[in-house]
Amino acid sequence: MQEQVKAISSYLDGKVEELEFLLSTLVNIDSGSYDYGGVARVIQTLAVSLKEIGYQVDIKKTSEAPNLVTKKFGTGEKKILLVGHADTVFERGTALSRPYKIEGDKIIGPGVSDMKAGLVTIVYALKALENIHFTGYREITVIIGGDEEIGSPSSKQIYENEAADADACFVFEPGRADGSLVSARKGVGSFNLTLLGLPAHAGESPEKGASAIKELAHKILALEKLNELYKGVTLTVGIISGGTRANVIPEKATAEIDVRLPDLQTAHEVIDRIKEICKRTADSRIQVILEGELNRPPMIKTEGTEYLLNIVKDMGSILDMEITDTTTGGASDGNFIAALGVPVLDGMGPTGDNYHRADEFIYRKSLLQKTKLTALTLCKLGMV
Repeated sequence: MQEQVKAISSYLDGKVEELEFLLSTLVNIDSGSYDYGGVARVIQTLAVSLKEIGYQVDIKKTSEAPNLVTKKFGTGEKKILLVGHADTVFERGTALSRPYKIEGDKIIGPGVSDMKAGLVTIVYALKALENIHFTGYREITVIIGGDEEIGSPSSKQIYENEAADADACFVFEPGRADGSLVSARKGVGSFNLTLLGLPAHAGESPEKGASAIKELAHKILALEKLNELYKGVTLTVGIISGGTRANVIPEKATAEIDVRLPDLQTAHEVIDRIKEICKRTADSRIQVILEGELNRPPMIKTEGTEYLLNIVKDMGSILDMEITDTTTGGASDGNFIAALGVPVLDGMGPTGDNYHRADEFIYRKSLLQKTKLTALTLCKLGMV
């Protein structure tokens, strides 16, 4: 392994300017989830880089966002998935107004941490393996989704298809601010609640009305109570609307509900409770419509995850990096893959913070560090 460590480190030490140039190129492309042209430009840029080192490239175009699947076959035993996404939460024009910049020990720009730096890590880790002619894998498959930030409607099936026979998966969402990798993520349920009541004049005949807003108030208090009843659950009624005028008993009210769930058993129990709460009404004249589901299953830390984590820790020690792991309430595409029983380790992208904000950043040195760590991890995994 010493030869590989030396060769990989030497190669990547000489590519720092290239890593940062590719990162600046990607960050300066607006690629909000609904900006399909921008997402396509990011994916095409990555496709060119991977095709140059022998990866088979398949850009899957749909009526929605494009997605990238690339593969290379080796001489080893394991199929390894490397996963990222090309879309961001930022609107068109953001990159022009505040483009990529280096400021002290940080690189700043829209989507730099979540997760364009992770895309650069994937490309150059694989270039490093190609440079040392490493083929100790059965297959490496890179999947870059185009719509992760809106729930992966066009890419979910691709992940599930490709993960069916995978041995390991690494997801290149950003490492946490303290450098931790992500070994477990909560599941996510999303629900839309609509209440339909009866309108009436608020002064002349209020008794003829059935207030949808009043009913919604009961529902919100009951739903939020679930946070106290179930450990690890975070339920938030985040958006509400209703009514037309102050002097009219409100006929309609709506709410959007987000719930984070630590495991499948709890998920099923909580979702059943949500349905029960929404079914009961204080006013029998109110009609209730609840729509939604568990759209990302929990990503549970397993023995397989621990195995991958130990390999990463060993490689980190070679690079003088102390590797820790954590659980987070945020979900990623790794949730879909973990649900199929594939060991998933997330947070493999460069370390950063302030995701989805104007001051989003990565630590500059972590771009090279995480790229070396990824290349060495893939090398070691192919040798054991």
